Amino acid sequence: MLSIEQKKEKIILGGNAAVFLAGGYSLYVSKHVWDFQLFLFWAILVLISNVIVYTRKLKYDRCTIICTLIFSFGFIGNALFIWPVVQGIKLGNLVKYLIDVLFFLPLVRTLVYLIENLSVFILKENIFESVNKVRLLRYRKADFVLFCTLSALIVCSLYVVIYNPTNVSYDAYRQSAEAMGLLDVEAYFGLFYIYFLRIVYLLFSNIVVVSYLQYIFFAYIFAEILYYVYLKTKVSIKWLIVLYLVILLSPNISIMLTFVSKDVPYALAITWMTVCLCILSDKEILIKKSIYVEFSISIVLVALIRQNGLVVVPFVFICSLFLLKDKNVLKTYIISFIVIGIMANILTEAEYIPTPNGYKYVGLFQDLYGVYHNGGNLDKEVSDLIDEVADDKLRAEYTPYHAVDWEYTLTERMDNMKVSDFLSMYIKTAIIVNDINIFYLLFRYTLVK
Repeated sequence: MLSIEQKKEKIILGGNAAVFLAGGYSLYVSKHVWDFQLFLFWAILVLISNVIVYTRKLKYDRCTIICTLIFSFGFIGNALFIWPVVQGIKLGNLVKYLIDVLFFLPLVRTLVYLIENLSVFILKENIFESVNKVRLLRYRKADFVLFCTLSALIVCSLYVVIYNPTNVSYDAYRQSAEAMGLLDVEAYFGLFYIYFLRIVYLLFSNIVVVSYLQYIFFAYIFAEILYYVYLKTKVSIKWLIVLYLVILLSPNISIMLTFVSKDVPYALAITWMTVCLCILSDKEILIKKSIYVEFSISIVLVALIRQNGLVVVPFVFICSLFLLKDKNVLKTYIISFIVIGIMANILTEAEYIPTPNGYKYVGLFQDLYGVYHNGGNLDKEVSDLIDEVADDKLRAEYTPYHAVDWEYTLTERMDNMKVSDFLSMYIKTAIIVNDINIFYLLFRYTLVK
């Protein structure tokens, strides 16, 4: 006769096996994991996690459940509930989602278990089991930085294995080729970012290093946010870490952090600049001099990584001078602008292919052609421009959200246009088009198609 404990263990093992098979079947058959190798990777990972949870007798707490709900939604929520927009929420999809939540529970619990042990190593206590009711401000910023960095490296390294070595696009291949000297450098991809990649490849000769640098950058910025909230509020360290885990365990975040593209460090730099502004505007905390250094570095990065950062920085400069009224902030801007000027001068001295003038009009021309495509009112000057620029390919393949296939032909024909002339046409069109149905058609077409 089996004892009660043995029966319980058999039931648990049987339940785990059933959930594993049902969740695996749901993921693979419904094509939520689009590649068999990826499916196999996740299945093996979940299987190993099941063994760890069972042998360590780990329990599923609130943190694990919340993180798993977010993780699973980030993984399959788009296919089940969001896209296409017209599908609505179906009962069958809801059941699949709940099955997949159960499927991923052991994996998330194992990751939380690793991070629990990390908190014991760094913070000298298991923050998920701490029963201290007295909240002491005894953690340093360095503790947050180290904890967030190591946690990010543990979680995001999964995606390095999945994408082997990293997540790249055509642009990333092109930028890497230019950085390695295999192709001529084009200003279109951003000179600063190209030469940053060149330094990375000279030192490490491996593209995966770029992803790991992005993980560290993300972790540092988030540590800054957590530490600021920790100082300002009565939120416990436990729930701050839970918030971090929920964000970190979302596949959308980890996949994008693995993605080699100038857009990732650019977005992180803007976030960093915003965090620094929040801290500088707070009169209730002691502002350390280091935050001015961080603010200056973030300004330089925003201005140099992407060309449109040169629009963001002046706008932030004007607003912050009025709002902050801090002489040190003004000094920080002056130093930042000097650095930007020096860097821009150094970069433009190198050999590169300049960006065609017409490239700057691609996005705005999309809007003009969208009005034309949907039968909206247009000024004669705009109609003449569209007749001249739009070729048969554009007319046949136009969509309101994708300009890549025809932008090269388009920009060659608009290279000689003045910015003032083009903006004048754009503003006139915005004033003339007062029919809300045009904008509805553009918006609806983008979503449903």
